Amino acid sequence: MQNPNPHSRMTWLQNQVGKPMTVSPSPFAHWLNGTLLEVKEEGIRASFKIRKDMTNPMGMLHGGVIAGIFDDLMGVTFFSMDTEYFFPTIDLSVAYFSSPREGDEVIAQTQVIKKGENIIYMEAFLYSTQGKLLAKGNSNIVKSHLKI
Repeated sequence: MQNPNPHSRMTWLQNQVGKPMTVSPSPFAHWLNGTLLEVKEEGIRASFKIRKDMTNPMGMLHGGVIAGIFDDLMGVTFFSMDTEYFFPTIDLSVAYFSSPREGDEVIAQTQVIKKGENIIYMEAFLYSTQGKLLAKGNSNIVKSHLKI
């Protein structure tokens, strides 16, 4: 994301709701081409349209793309927090329940479960637009020495 004042990151992201996530400095986020739907302290929601280049040979959303959506959206969730230091991902676990296909739209949602001084634990969920749970993930991110 661009470099807004650290104290206004949440407000800045809330002003991006309804817009494609093209202001991210991440080329991967640009490739995902999601749209922010909601930005709150406890988590973020975004939608993603499944394209052919996001699918596996069977035409289903590739599991690595689901993990990438989770990791990227957890990064946006972290960005919304008023932290001085960068918190990179140290682990990411994903359980896959059902596979959307090319042309489907999915909704990803993050939830901050525990925010410690050095480690933040989050969960992520992927839903169909009808509300069916497609995948669930969890991750820990850890405080680094890199300042934002």
